[in-house]
Amino acid sequence: MTKKEIKILKEEILKYLCEDFKGNQAIFNKQYGWQVFNGTDLTMVMDKVVGGLYSGMKKINGK
Repeated sequence: MTKKEIKILKEEILKYLCEDFKGNQAIFNKQYGWQVFNGTDLTMVMDKVVGGLYSGMKKINGK
């Protein structure tokens, strides 16, 4: 994996963790990094990470 690919994946993971958009609700505040909801758990975080990875791979593969 190249540094460029890693950068794309990190950006997409952060997007899924910190931004509201169609089909996604942020669970962390982008500016401060705090959780948005009480009870944020590891499963919620991992679901966002996986979503970001899939999105990043689509960008990397040009889809």
